[in-house]
Amino acid sequence: MTETSNSSPNAVNLATKSEDIIPSALEDGAAFVQLGGVKVFAPDETYLKMCSELVSSSIIENANKQVCTDMKYLQVLCKEQVIVGQRIFRAFLNKSARLGEIDFLLCRSETGKTFKLVVAAQKADELRSILAATISAFQSSDVVRVKDVQAMFFADQKKGAWFVASNVLQRLAYLGLLTQVDKWTFRVPEALRRARTDFDEQLFAAHPCRLA
Repeated sequence: MTETSNSSPNAVNLATKSEDIIPSALEDGAAFVQLGGVKVFAPDETYLKMCSELVSSSIIENANKQVCTDMKYLQVLCKEQVIVGQRIFRAFLNKSARLGEIDFLLCRSETGKTFKLVVAAQKADELRSILAATISAFQSSDVVRVKDVQAMFFADQKKGAWFVASNVLQRLAYLGLLTQVDKWTFRVPEALRRARTDFDEQLFAAHPCRLA
């Protein structure tokens, strides 16, 4: 499917087909960059370089605003600086991941679906610390509430604090250390509660902070 940017003042003239560049491709052909399986076209090399740097820097800047960020929300933040279509945005996002500027965090939703969050490289150590501290703080608990994690680690965060706290717990759910009961509550699985009696430290120290 062809994708172009829209007419917003923040939109840039990039597309996934050369004929969709505005104005249409020059006689000698539009410039393009191959980002994984996606070709991104622009009117010329100079403009392509400028837009590529703008999109990439916007991704990194906004990913660093939180310890982890939903991909859709990250694109919303980036739209305040630069607007591209979703396919082009994902292509630049994957480029940043290949360069080691960001990582993708696998989590499990309330319905059991696996989804990805974006973690800036500069936030990775902070996130690992929060994951470890969450496990330590709730070792003796059977129930973990999102609001408690929010109060413990994100009380000073003005926007999105509840969602980030929920994402931290959803990461632990993906690792099998928690199960999500509902939107607000997580529970330690019964098998882990039984096993915890005998080897508490070993159980809760098992790779809780690995981001891959």
